[in-house]
This record gives sequence, structure tokens and C-alpha cells, in this order.
Amino acid sequence: MDSHRKFVLNPTSHHSYDVPKFKSEIEKCLLTIEKLGRLKFETIIPAGTKMHFELANGDIYRCNFTPKEDLHLVKLPDEDSILTKATFDFYIKKNDEEPKQEEESFSIKTKYDKLYSGSDKTKIANFWDEVILTDTGQVLRILKIF
Repeated sequence: MDSHRKFVLNPTSHHSYDVPKFKSEIEKCLLTIEKLGRLKFETIIPAGTKMHFELANGDIYRCNFTPKEDLHLVKLPDEDSILTKATFDFYIKKNDEEPKQEEESFSIKTKYDKLYSGSDKTKIANFWDEVILTDTGQVLRILKIF
């Protein structure tokens, strides 16, 4: 959308006011606007919701995190749903060691995938099935409504 705004919808991007807008540029812009109209967007995890997952690689790691802002489920037509990036209070507890809490910005999928890649792969690779809502014990997948 930003490229359309800067180029198609900005008459000064065409070196002269006499240069006609190209039909294909305008059609692409309209298609983008149409696609945005089909976007599904829903707040599914409020700020402060405690979550965790566990992975192992000889040691047991429990990753605990709490979003400092609401998390939203976003879905474009013909694409898989995504969970938005946020800032979290985050810490990893290794075995029985005392964890150090940090504030970090990430998407849960990216964080899980990175840590999963270094694990022994005994858990499910899909974060939707391994991230647990700490207070209810339910997996994150129950919130994936579209």
C-alpha cells in the first residue's frame, strides 16, 4: 500500500502533471485496496496473558512470556493466519536454575521456531500446538479462529 501511496497516488512522483497515470498502476492499487478489505483481524490474546512452552536438548527449557500489548490474529485471503509481533516480558528457565527476566520484542512463531531448531525435536514443530496459555492449560491453537 505504501508503494502505491508514494507512486500512484502521489502526482508529484510523475515528473510532470501532464503525464497520465498508467492504467495498470491504478489497477494494482485498487486490487491492493480490495485485498485489504478482505483482511480478517481479531484481538485474541490480551496484554498480560501468561504463556509458556517447553523444549529439550538434554536439558529441559521452559520459556515463559507475557505480552505487554494485545496480540492480534491476522488473515489475508488464501494465506495462513499469523499472530502479530509484540513486546513481551520473557524468560527461559533451564532445569531448576533461576531465570533472568528480559523485555523483548518478537513474534511467538519466530521465537518458537528459533528455539525449536536447537532442540531435540521431541516436541511438535508447530508453535500453535506447543504454546500453552498458562492460566487455563490450553494450547494456543484454540484461539486460532480463522
